[in-house]
Amino acid sequence: MNRCRRKRKNQSGVSMLETMIALILMCLIFFGALQLWQWAMAKMFCNYAAFYAGKAYSLGYSVRTINKAARVAAMAVSGPDEDRIMHLEKKALETRMRMYMASGNAGVHFPYWDARGRNPNLRVSHPADGTGCITVMLENAPYWSDEIKNFLHLGERPVNPEGKMQVINHSDGWAE
Repeated sequence: MNRCRRKRKNQSGVSMLETMIALILMCLIFFGALQLWQWAMAKMFCNYAAFYAGKAYSLGYSVRTINKAARVAAMAVSGPDEDRIMHLEKKALETRMRMYMASGNAGVHFPYWDARGRNPNLRVSHPADGTGCITVMLENAPYWSDEIKNFLHLGERPVNPEGKMQVINHSDGWAE
């Protein structure tokens, strides 16, 4: 019995250190993959929003309607729903989105839609002439912090998920 106690006291704890290093590496890999997945989902929704904005542009809708179409399509990456009355009830949100597209605000507000400064901002840009490229970009997205950018040597380059779509406005010649 005395030999077992002496043996436990003399153990160095190498296996505990190896376990901690392995757990730290596993957490880094897991949370890094989670960040990449969230960024990829934001890019996918920006592509989806660019498709809907391009569709609205090619049919000749106004700039306001084009922006609305892009916002509704990118709603999943537009931040949390800030409506306090009907918070995220599926039918209520669907009804509010239809009212937003048809008439106006209808109580719909997401924080990334009209952001200023360094806040996340869903920006829709469209060409002024009849042909060009619709771009939907989520600027200042909270996916890549300054520390991660410095670690990955990204510097000041913007790392914003964006979607682009080449469009032609066909609405001018529809009655010919």
